[in-house]
Amino acid sequence: MAQETLTYSSTVSDDTGNGPSRVSELDGAAWLMQTVGHAAIIELTNLTGNVGTINWIQHTIHGNGVAGKTTADGKVFILNDSNTELYADTHTFNPPGIQTYTGTQRTTSNGSAAWTESDINSLRLKIKFEAESAANDLAIDYVKITVDYDETAVSYNSYNTSTNNTHITSGNVNISSGNIFI
Repeated sequence: MAQETLTYSSTVSDDTGNGPSRVSELDGAAWLMQTVGHAAIIELTNLTGNVGTINWIQHTIHGNGVAGKTTADGKVFILNDSNTELYADTHTFNPPGIQTYTGTQRTTSNGSAAWTESDINSLRLKIKFEAESAANDLAIDYVKITVDYDETAVSYNSYNTSTNNTHITSGNVNISSGNIFI
């Protein structure tokens, strides 16, 4: 089993005017959302591993409500590359200080079909300032998706059935018994 983290790659849309690119690292350089209802859509990095079966995905968001002692709700939408909502989770941030929330583990792309590598590589996140309990701002420091998958077996050797040859490109061959005919 392997896991990869997908993070901010580019901005698709942003009506906050504050640059959601700041969510690419957990570094305290928060992206500030000052108006309820404002949102941004971001694209994520792609999987780089030798992906076989995808077991689940799960988003994580780090942020806080900024002003006073009021709460701010941030909603994370998992979207496909057409901006169609696949899943959504709302998280309530209580100031002061950065808080971390994880969304629900999602094992399917639409409730029944297994995730594919193509599905994962086309994912987007929409982050929305959903609500506040009183005058407040929402600061998001970092957002990511963790992808858990089984790796496929990699074969570096190939058997050519037309010539009855096995071509070994690297590594060692250990023969513990049997015959070799040349």
